[in-house]
Amino acid sequence: MFYMFLLLGAAEVVTQTISFSPISLFKHAPLSIKLIAICLIMASIWSWTIIIHKTFAFWRASKKLDLFEERFWSGNTLDQLYDLVKHDDNHPCAEIFMSGMQEWKYAVSAKILPQASKKVLDRMEIIMNSTLNRELDDMKKHMGFLAMLGSNGVIVGILGTVLGIMSSFQSIAQHQNVGFAAVGPSMTEALFVTAIGLIASIPAALFYNRFMVMIQSYHVRLDDFIQNFIVVMSRQLDND
Repeated sequence: MFYMFLLLGAAEVVTQTISFSPISLFKHAPLSIKLIAICLIMASIWSWTIIIHKTFAFWRASKKLDLFEERFWSGNTLDQLYDLVKHDDNHPCAEIFMSGMQEWKYAVSAKILPQASKKVLDRMEIIMNSTLNRELDDMKKHMGFLAMLGSNGVIVGILGTVLGIMSSFQSIAQHQNVGFAAVGPSMTEALFVTAIGLIASIPAALFYNRFMVMIQSYHVRLDDFIQNFIVVMSRQLDND
């Protein structure tokens, strides 16, 4: 009975001295695990900054595209829409429209219409597609970081786990003790780094896929606008 109370007392002491809170695990972790955890935490913070910024940016771009399409099909002349868009906030669809209208106005001022109408329409389409690609590249900015973190964050966390397990085995070899009090903290520290990697990589991967779907959908809408714009200008040339 005495030995039983002695063992229970020792177990209580071990439980009180070993803390598995995140701060305590980070505080007592080896330097290599601390560096990996810090890198993952910083990467997670930066990824959430990108996620929040992109979420609001795509929401604003979608709203502005809806408003611009409503103006485009409202019945106003293209010159009126051009003057209105010049003083409006910049957004991809407006930039594409402006680039096409500038080429159209150049052709009108050069008096090459309607003789060279086919060449003018081809140049307008080329310029607007070039503007489209530039705007899409701007929308994809920082997306590579989300992709990298989403695919490699867990791997970096596993690296920390491997280092932690190696540290556990070294502790066993040095103290010749295989009890939980000897290996428990270091094993928990190792798994803790993998958890940080998962926390960092899962949102990055999910939002990267979501944003790429949104960009593709936006791309389709802008490409449809270019084709419709060319059709409208072609009809205007036919009427002239």
